[in-house]
Amino acid sequence: MMTKNFVLVLGLALCMGIASLSVSAQRPGTSETVSLKVSFEPAMSDAALCAVCADGLGEYIDGVDGVSASFSRYGHLGFYFHGGAASARRVLFNYSEFYPSPNHPAVVPPPPSGPHSYGELVTFKVFDPYTNLQDMRVGDAPQCLMTGWTIDQGSPIWEDNYHRNGSPFFDPLTSYVVATCVEEASAKCTRWEIEPKDSPCNSGTVPTVVNVVKVTKVKPNRQTYEDYGLWKLPFRLTL
Repeated sequence: MMTKNFVLVLGLALCMGIASLSVSAQRPGTSETVSLKVSFEPAMSDAALCAVCADGLGEYIDGVDGVSASFSRYGHLGFYFHGGAASARRVLFNYSEFYPSPNHPAVVPPPPSGPHSYGELVTFKVFDPYTNLQDMRVGDAPQCLMTGWTIDQGSPIWEDNYHRNGSPFFDPLTSYVVATCVEEASAKCTRWEIEPKDSPCNSGTVPTVVNVVKVTKVKPNRQTYEDYGLWKLPFRLTL
């Protein structure tokens, strides 16, 4: 779905720059942008090991080594690791646990595993009323989010969609990603956890399950989409 140019445009549209907006300039429903540091936890909250993991070089810091990480003015998380071959940062993917489903291919070769250095994680709101992530407080109900990892290799592009209903192969079994505020100071959240897991708003979904889609560019303005079925891709971020 996304060429490199479109990924750049989407990143700009979601983040609207890293500079903070003054309160007087904000429109209703918007918040100040927040620059972030992203850490991958090695295990989920239920002790299952991650399948989307860090590269072992520490936090991913907004503005460092080709990384962009922020809450946008609209309250979404945008995490981009767009350094390409020159970047020191990677994110590691392990497609090893296929989740059988009658609505998807029974047997498909897995997408390429291992480290990738050009991609993104983007979240989108699902339910209203929605609290912008930067405005959450400890004790607030968790936010359930449509979420997608995109790994851009030029062609093909791989999309790992967590309950992202804009996908051409959307499956209601796929997990939401849940955002929770776990620490605050001076009436502001200072630490969040992001994880595809079970929660009260996840009825009917399977924790950590994603639909993997292969996107191949065949002409400048034409792409083909191939269903690679459901996979378990657990990850856990602290921000």
